[in-house]
Amino acid sequence: MSATVKLLKKIAIVAVAIIVLESALGWTYLGKRVFRDEPVVDLIEQYAVLRPFRFLFPDQYKFPDILSPNFLGEINLPGVRRNFWIADPLLGHRLAPNVLAIENVNTWYATNSQGFTITDADDPLRTYSIDKPPEVFRIVILGNSLVQGEGATGSLTALPAQFLRVLSRDYLPSQSGVTQFEVINAGVNGYHSAAELLFYLSELQLLSPDLVISYSGGSDMRANNQMADLLGPGYPRLATLRSYQDQKILTGYYEWGDVAVLFAKRTYTLALETLKRSATIDIGVRAARKVSAFVGGQAAELLGGEMPAPDRVPFSPDSVSTYAENMRRMAREIDANGATFAWILQPLFGAGEKPPAEGREQGYTKGLVPYIDRRKIFFELAREEQDRFAATNPSGSPCIADMTGVFNENPDPMYQDFSHLLDIGNEIVAERLAEILEACGLVRSVRGSD
Repeated sequence: MSATVKLLKKIAIVAVAIIVLESALGWTYLGKRVFRDEPVVDLIEQYAVLRPFRFLFPDQYKFPDILSPNFLGEINLPGVRRNFWIADPLLGHRLAPNVLAIENVNTWYATNSQGFTITDADDPLRTYSIDKPPEVFRIVILGNSLVQGEGATGSLTALPAQFLRVLSRDYLPSQSGVTQFEVINAGVNGYHSAAELLFYLSELQLLSPDLVISYSGGSDMRANNQMADLLGPGYPRLATLRSYQDQKILTGYYEWGDVAVLFAKRTYTLALETLKRSATIDIGVRAARKVSAFVGGQAAELLGGEMPAPDRVPFSPDSVSTYAENMRRMAREIDANGATFAWILQPLFGAGEKPPAEGREQGYTKGLVPYIDRRKIFFELAREEQDRFAATNPSGSPCIADMTGVFNENPDPMYQDFSHLLDIGNEIVAERLAEILEACGLVRSVRGSD
């Protein structure tokens, strides 16, 4: 037998052994979860050896049955992401129409046929006609992933859906003869004020909204500071680091070196994604974390613990002025269309004075100080811009509010991560947002009127 054949046999034996180990570990961990009556869909979505059997456990998915035909799979898989967010020639990317994806057993995202994240629990696939019914008060909420619904357990517990629920239950439009609310979730992960402005001008104004809310701030802080740090104060105001990188890829597409680097980067990303789907590696890391925690926790950092924050994060005052200018442009366009504009600063961890809850939130106050300091500076300047706009705005009566302090007296957990809200956080913001609209004279409360 030749040396080559012997080597191939050894490789085949190792491959079979890995597959057997993957199956044994994956199914053993699944059995442990089932025995304890714990969720198992997250394992089925993660481990490659279990994923073909995901449809055997439909009861653990929390989305409405009517959305099932649109199910794509787990959103962290590259193939699912490519079909959930699609390319757009003007906006760069957007949500695809009629798609549903899950992030774990409790988190799901769904869109209607127009590519808007769903908001109406009674009619999840509801669409919004250009000829708006006269009895409807139509609200568009623009924003980033906080509006789209990241952090919530599903699209129907994201802020716009909770906001619709609060309005429909406790309020009526102030306009005479208008009796119903529509809330369109126009939030898209990664959008900042420039994308919001372009989205409104290119499409959303055709839907004749009565009120357009920009619930924003966080993405501008990140995107504008990244561009200023990379290109200096003269950075393109309608671009982000993502669009800048895409342009570099396009302009270097026919250069062998650029293509080779891009291929290497994507191969590396795909390899890491494959390793993340390995039951052997994942369970090994889980076991090692428990061992390291038991003996003192020294190895936790090496096994996936939070990386320490850098000493410095980029900040430029231009990041705030760019954001404010886009808000002023949006206000002018919306006012010209006879609608009302609401500029709302969104709450992010550290932007206000919320007492941190035990666990994750307390960890942020210790490990992410540079990011928190940048947030405080950015939003302090943004509040000053709001005050100037309110004092000098020549166009109508926009509704302006700062919600960064909405949790200032609340010690309970509100954040799913460093930026995104849990369901309870979205519920509190939705109720406060309705109160702000009431103070602006756009809605009137009917609580206690019966």
